[in-house]
Amino acid sequence: DSNFILELVFKREQWAAAVQIRQLAEEGAVEMVCPFPVGAEPFSYLSYRTMERSQFIESLRGKSRELDRSVEQGHGVQKIQDVVQYMENLTASEGEALSDEFGRLLRHARLLQVDAAVFLTARHFADTYQLTMKDALVLASICADLTRTAPNPPTPRSYFLSRDVRAFEKTISELRALNCVYQRSFEHALRAIAADLINP
Repeated sequence: DSNFILELVFKREQWAAAVQIRQLAEEGAVEMVCPFPVGAEPFSYLSYRTMERSQFIESLRGKSRELDRSVEQGHGVQKIQDVVQYMENLTASEGEALSDEFGRLLRHARLLQVDAAVFLTARHFADTYQLTMKDALVLASICADLTRTAPNPPTPRSYFLSRDVRAFEKTISELRALNCVYQRSFEHALRAIAADLINP
């Protein structure tokens, strides 16, 4: 899931499961393989988030200047300035945390690349399953990697994790043919991995 890093950085609702999956990869218990959006989407998301926050901060600064000219409302200026400082510090810490998390991921995961063959397969998947080209490229790169790396017979089982159920649930047959099981959440994936490790 391209939100894997964001889940870790922002400690969202499935953060605990994401941490445990990362730990298993770092310990070498599982191999983590990530499609190309994992390297770009988190930074794009943070850039957009930073831009929105900067606009809000500028709005607060404008309000602060207005209040500063008012004898009756001047006491509110410091409160606004405290909020501005907090948000600026938060933006800086999020950027640093994202860079650290991405670097950590690169040490323990393989990032899949897109070549001409993967692109042609993606076009086929986009037409067949009515996927966006980004989602089709994700699926095609994963299928290509499974085809190249899977032993014969294809064991152990692989898991494809994405919370975008509307896009990928309809591609289950493609994944199943490569002994890969679709998982719709970090928590579901963690339970499946744990079960495989207990009963290989």
